[in-house]
Amino acid sequence: MSDVRKLRAVFLDRDGVINREQGHITRLEDFHILPGVADAIARLNAKDILTVLVTNQSGLARGMISESQLMAIHRHLQESLSQAGGYLDKIYYSPWHPDTSLRGGVKKWLGDHPDRKPGAGMLTKAMTEFNLEPSEVCLIGDSKKDWKAAETAGVDFYGVKSSKFSEIERSGELFADLNSVVEYLISMGRLPSDD
Repeated sequence: MSDVRKLRAVFLDRDGVINREQGHITRLEDFHILPGVADAIARLNAKDILTVLVTNQSGLARGMISESQLMAIHRHLQESLSQAGGYLDKIYYSPWHPDTSLRGGVKKWLGDHPDRKPGAGMLTKAMTEFNLEPSEVCLIGDSKKDWKAAETAGVDFYGVKSSKFSEIERSGELFADLNSVVEYLISMGRLPSDD
């Protein structure tokens, strides 16, 4: 098993992986962390694995939510994770929406941008910031956009079943939840076993 590539970082999509998928979340009271997520992230932290959120948040470009509202949701996420002893090392979000003629949109965030998944911009920024090689990273997501971003960045992808899981057009297993992916990565030797 010496040729198994060990992970140093796990990149996570947000909606559908960390919290319940329900369209654009614009209010704190609509943000519900999925069962087992906080414990799974705490397990990764205990193994000194970087945990990085990479999330499309086009509600910003659509004018549905402000940056301060998004920051409040992400503070709540970090506070909730800390109750289980976990944390996210970094949060990257893409405010972009590709439709430049979007009615009511915020002009500065309209148009194609490499940070918006399926672009790999957020992933490559994180790999640069944390000095990571693609072989040391995986992305856990729940959509074809996540899979394509991982493929473009050259990192392994693990899919979690959600309301978008049918979009994932690839062979291979979809996992029930984040904790199931962590268990699998431990069993494959990509993550250290629990002590």
